[in-house]
This record gives sequence, C-alpha cells and structure tokens, in this order.
Amino acid sequence: MARIATIIEFAGIPYAGKTSLLLALGIRLENLGRRVCKIQEYRGADEFFERRKLSPDVNLARSLSFLGNLIEDPDTARSDVILCDRGVFDTQCWFNWFGEAQVPASYRALNRAAIDLLLEPRYRYVIVLVERSIEDVVRMHGARAGTIVNGPTLVALQRSYAEE
Repeated sequence: MARIATIIEFAGIPYAGKTSLLLALGIRLENLGRRVCKIQEYRGADEFFERRKLSPDVNLARSLSFLGNLIEDPDTARSDVILCDRGVFDTQCWFNWFGEAQVPASYRALNRAAIDLLLEPRYRYVIVLVERSIEDVVRMHGARAGTIVNGPTLVALQRSYAEE
C-alpha cells in the first residue's frame, strides 16, 4: 500500500505567527520520530514580489510554487508530514478577498485544480488557520496599523478565511 503523506498548510493574515507555529510543530514532530519536510512561503524575485505583493499574481505564484515543491522536492516523497507556510488554501482566501473582478477565471481554475490535487487519496490535507487581531500584530511588531495590513482588509480577509 502506498504511503499517504499528511500535508499541513498554515494560513492566515501577515504576521499572525504561521511560520513560528510551523517551525515549532516541525521540531516537535521530528522529536517524535516523524520525517518532516517544510515548504517555506514563496517570496519570489524581490522586484516582482514587491511590485505585486497585493495582487492575484503573487498569490497564484505562491500556490504554484508550493505545488512545484510538493511534486519535485525529493524530501516530500520521503516525508510523513509536509508542513507548508501559506499555500493553495491561503491563495484561495486571498482570491476571495480580491473578488471576482480582480482575479482572472484562469487563476481561479488553476488554484481550484491545485486544491483538488491535495484532496486526492494520496494525501491527507489539513489546514491550520492562524488568527490574530490587527491590534495584536501591531503591538507585537511595534508598527502602526496600515503598515502590516489595514483594519478593513484584515476584517475582509478573516471573513474570507471563515467562508472558505
């Protein structure tokens, strides 16, 4: 019988603590003897990412980068657990936030196909939604509201995560 990998995707607003939780869980699972592969959040080429970080382009690139790593990284084939820092579910939530008019139908179709792939029997797909209020994020990072994510965007994103 083929091995079934568990994929755990961490999703949530910027600076909610996704990466910190992923790293802590990875250490705990490794200490329990599990083979763990960590797929970090897609950052892209600096110029591309910075110019388009609040566009559907970067979110689709994040989703496809995750899939590319899942398929071609030899560590994923040997792992019991694959931890992902923002992937296809997170992208779907951002697409919902952008709205129908801003996200091309082809982008939505590609991301939906990626989700369908993860729902195949060869994987166990788990989503960990990391939530934190804008006040907590601002307090933790010493920034002011709007420099990380503004209030209305945060509320809309949280609604998008809840609906998905």
